[in-house]
Amino acid sequence: MSGATLSSAQKALRALKALQRTPSLSVTEVAHLLDVSPSSAHRVLATLVAEGFVRQQDDGRRYEAGHGLIDIALTAVSHVKLRRLAHRHLQELSDHLPAQVWLIHLDLPRALSWDLCWSTAAVLATPDVVSSRPLHSLASGKVLLSALSQKDLDRLYPEDHLPVCAKRTIASKHGLTRELTLVRQFGYAVQVDESLDGTSAVAVPIYSGNGDVIAALAVTGPTSDYTRSAALQRVRLARRTADRICLDLSGTSPDSAPAPAEG
Repeated sequence: MSGATLSSAQKALRALKALQRTPSLSVTEVAHLLDVSPSSAHRVLATLVAEGFVRQQDDGRRYEAGHGLIDIALTAVSHVKLRRLAHRHLQELSDHLPAQVWLIHLDLPRALSWDLCWSTAAVLATPDVVSSRPLHSLASGKVLLSALSQKDLDRLYPEDHLPVCAKRTIASKHGLTRELTLVRQFGYAVQVDESLDGTSAVAVPIYSGNGDVIAALAVTGPTSDYTRSAALQRVRLARRTADRICLDLSGTSPDSAPAPAEG
């Protein structure tokens, strides 16, 4: 495929992939690689510099990987490590519960499942179903949303009306704001018939060593089995599992969260 037929995104991605093979590139080298003019290659590099994926070396003649690209690579490695370390703990939790146990992370504007374990529970939802649901309808989504800044929340939800996907989905930004306040206060989230009719879930945050929320652990079961006492028991077990994952990941446990409220 000639450079003339490549989209801007394809040109940028090919330039980034080339930096996997060599420490630095010049405008001329990028132009040759993409089969485009030097001016077109310079525009591609200028865009990547502006976004932080590439940086110009001190001599101004060559370009190398920037902090943005390095951060993405480090994050990807961290995600792989988290999933690998978490799986054993997820399986142990699922062995004690007739439910699905999920490891969920945030990739705006969706919640994406990394791992899923279940024992005696029927398959209530699949990863593609979960990823298609709006964040505010998921217990795990509420946990992840509660860790975002107000600016990010406003960007994600610019209007008060929210999409509804089940009979009890939160339908307004005002209602979601109240819900997220409770999630931050109590350290866990609950959904009952909010993402998929007939299913309920609790979720707790998984923290990094420096206290950032990096994922959510969710336990999903049929609403017919949902009671307040059962939900609180699942929160306790999920929180203990999340603490163990954090300990394996960083060597430290998060500060103690408030006990699940009985009210």
